[in-house]
Amino acid sequence: MFTNLNPEQINAVKHINGPLLIIAGAGSGKTRTLTHRISYLIKECGVDPWHILAVTFTNKAAGEMKERVEALLSRKTAKYRFIPDLSEAPLICTFHSFGVRLLREEGQAIGIAKKFVIYDASDARSAIKKAAIEADVDIERYNPKFLQWAISGAKNDNLEPLEFAGKIRGDLPLEQAAKTYMVYQKKLMAAGALDFDDLLLQSVRLFKKHPEILMKYQERFQYLLVDEYQDTNKVQYELISMLASKYRNLCVVGDDDQSIYAWRGADIRNILEFEKDFNDARVIKLEQNYRSTSHILNAAHAVISKNTNRKDKKLWTERGLGNQVTIVEAYSGRDEAFKIVHEIESIVRNGMPNSVLSSSNLSDIAVLYRTNAQSRVLEEAFLDAGIPYKIVGGTRFYERKEIKDILAYLKVLANPLDDVSLSRIINVPPRKVGAVTLDKLNAFSIFNEVPLHDVLARLDEVDLSPLAGNALANFYNLLKELRQSLENITLSGFLRLVIDKVGYDRFLLDGSEEGEERYENIMELLSVSKRYDEMQADTALQAFLEEVALVTDLDTLADNGSAVALMTIHSAKGLEFPVVFISGMEEDLFPHTMAKDNSQDIEEERRLCYVGMTRAMDKLFLCYAKERLIFGQSMVQRPSRFLDEIPEEYLNGDLSGGTAGTGTPCGAPVLNDNWCDDIQYTASEDLVLPDFEIGEIVMHDVFGNGVIREIIGRVATVDFGPKNGVKKMLAEKLRRVS
Repeated sequence: MFTNLNPEQINAVKHINGPLLIIAGAGSGKTRTLTHRISYLIKECGVDPWHILAVTFTNKAAGEMKERVEALLSRKTAKYRFIPDLSEAPLICTFHSFGVRLLREEGQAIGIAKKFVIYDASDARSAIKKAAIEADVDIERYNPKFLQWAISGAKNDNLEPLEFAGKIRGDLPLEQAAKTYMVYQKKLMAAGALDFDDLLLQSVRLFKKHPEILMKYQERFQYLLVDEYQDTNKVQYELISMLASKYRNLCVVGDDDQSIYAWRGADIRNILEFEKDFNDARVIKLEQNYRSTSHILNAAHAVISKNTNRKDKKLWTERGLGNQVTIVEAYSGRDEAFKIVHEIESIVRNGMPNSVLSSSNLSDIAVLYRTNAQSRVLEEAFLDAGIPYKIVGGTRFYERKEIKDILAYLKVLANPLDDVSLSRIINVPPRKVGAVTLDKLNAFSIFNEVPLHDVLARLDEVDLSPLAGNALANFYNLLKELRQSLENITLSGFLRLVIDKVGYDRFLLDGSEEGEERYENIMELLSVSKRYDEMQADTALQAFLEEVALVTDLDTLADNGSAVALMTIHSAKGLEFPVVFISGMEEDLFPHTMAKDNSQDIEEERRLCYVGMTRAMDKLFLCYAKERLIFGQSMVQRPSRFLDEIPEEYLNGDLSGGTAGTGTPCGAPVLNDNWCDDIQYTASEDLVLPDFEIGEIVMHDVFGNGVIREIIGRVATVDFGPKNGVKKMLAEKLRRVS
């Protein structure tokens, strides 16, 4: 059982009775330790599996734990079996799955229907909207998305409606949320429904109101294990504390240095103050890292050690020094993206020294970034290079709803006959145009054989309510006004005007984190439009829409799944890659501008940086730009303070750039050649395309030789054979085979 465990892991497995805090650093084998502990309790200590509960945060993590426990307890069969004399299995599940089980069984004691339904986010938002109207809350001013965010936060803080109302007096927006919360909970009960947050809040409420039920489950679950304890919020903390209060056999595993979810309610104090809650707790640190090389770990430690709210620890490895960390200095965000692509092309061609990376497996490479909006310029660079990529844990930039909405407005303004785009935006943002009204408009359009746009000019001929008719008339006049504004204006100015006139910024900025992020995406689209400001606006609009159509039409993801992973650092937690690039290591981007005035937020940003760095197994690139388009404005950028915190000895050369905010050298190596200047272009430049012919054999740096099947404009369709298949790509990325 202990063959594959190090001494600290063995100590953690063998600690049976009493509270235990396992500080498990990145890549230190925490899941292995947890699953061996469960197996040891059952096989060596004779604990009935019925008495064991292990909880984690995701179904994927719970499934992995189950599979590992299966393998440890019964290696004779692939089917789930435990040792013969034990009929019940330990319960390994997510927090919310536990809540469902508990409330199905016991919820009737507090008025919860046995066959309650669970509202997803969309269902909950609809119910909150109705509750707000009933509570006389102005939903035009207090968007239901904001109200939902505030109510969810209250539930995660273990606050019922009256408690929440008492806590936020004097904060007008939250007071409106509290009024809505009270009505919303009544509606949920009346409908026999719970939302996702209720699964935990109501579980705690059940235990508080019925001590006899709590005692029943304390007897049932005498041994508790909690994974990712640094990510627990107040209601999760309360639930676990109540269950563990009798036998106190609570084992929690986590890493305070990887606590990166405060914005969704996680409370780092739960892990930092565990020994205060359980003053007889044993603390075991897992500091041996099995993932990364020493240079990467030492560089990451240099950054995280600047935090004051953390437990002292330092990861070490037997994997050797490995490759030093490289800092990539770029002139602009676009230049940074092209340099990342260039480096990946080099790795694909030549491999990576001292790495397990296969030169042909793009899935071994990840590009990480602080915000989703950063993916746009990276996606364009990958498209230009013809390198397959996939967005992990998110949506490709041009497929995001807010981007498609704004593009639909631009398409209608460029081409009033575009019925598909017009149908998309006719009630976005909401303007009281429902499905019944839209059906009438479409029926009139079909019967009279005229486009939908022309129907808007003949509203008096359509049987509409006065409210809908007035809204549609205003919408039609708005489109006319915007179309006339195309004269004597830049494209970026026109886009700003569209966003303002239709109220899309106000529609997004509802006070929620989601709204802020979606607004950042719109501002990134504005940055794209700046590239066309030297052209006449109406011509620029057509060129801009053509480029976007090209980007969204290209085939970017290999059928066999071999593609570079693009994702936010939050999405990368728990993953690992031989090669990692972190883009946008700049002040006000990373750390984010919203964190710079708060020391606790800066510490969370530093933890996020640490998480990103420790995803790398063999090679880490930290990238920044001297200038970047932000919200449509060209901004001079300073290198992130996190770069300056890395000692020179972990870096492979001298930095000719500068320390964050000072412009003085900070000892980091730089890739600062001008290699990509020759391939950068804007839509207004004349490109000299290779004169390929159908059937000609060509070469691509990633996919090798292929045969051209079709060429339309700049886009070539190339058959790369059975291994890589047929792909669309820019023709300038192909070379003739001589």
